[in-house]
Amino acid sequence: MKYSILIPAYKETFLKECIDSILNQTYSDFEIIIVNDNSPYKLDDIIHTYNDSRIRYYKNDKGFGAINLAGNYNKCLEYAKGDYTIILGDDDKLISDCLENYNKWMIKYPDLDLYHTRLQFIDEKSEVFDVQEPRPEYESVYSMILFFWRHRRQRFGDWLFKTSTLRDNGGFFFLKLGWGTDDLSAFIAAREKGVANTSTFGFQYRENQQTITSNSNYAFIK
Repeated sequence: MKYSILIPAYKETFLKECIDSILNQTYSDFEIIIVNDNSPYKLDDIIHTYNDSRIRYYKNDKGFGAINLAGNYNKCLEYAKGDYTIILGDDDKLISDCLENYNKWMIKYPDLDLYHTRLQFIDEKSEVFDVQEPRPEYESVYSMILFFWRHRRQRFGDWLFKTSTLRDNGGFFFLKLGWGTDDLSAFIAAREKGVANTSTFGFQYRENQQTITSNSNYAFIK
């Protein structure tokens, strides 16, 4: 199997949209790993509406919680069988030709440990209100870090990791609340071979009030 798409799930509001966006890919050699982090919401009802062998659903007996988001990320990674891994929030989406475009990019830049697709920012109605700045086709980890400190915007779902390298690196890097986990995991993956950046849009990141990074009141984390 080529791609494992991981969804560490807790919220229900946009989960169906997230899953549907993956199932609508023009390239079909993938699996969807959904790990329910002991959610109080009715995630089972959503998952059980699907009859697709590519969906694999697991439930944590005890939740990792918001503080240790990386714990559930790495639990998802334990189940992955694909050569390459994408991790999505349960409210994010993939654009339909995302995986197909990654395939094309791998022909031009083979054997890398990290690839990147451009992202669109969407609102609660799935309408695009902003886009990520363009990047060079190829860059080193030093370039990645430099432009990150110059306020380059990036999220988790715009990265494609080589699964074996991600595991060799100890999985997704732990930081409380997951803030910076995506950035450091990508930098570590790119430290030897750099990254190839697609110019096409492949990922949609949803800005909404349920997202930890969008919420300025952190009392709900306790």
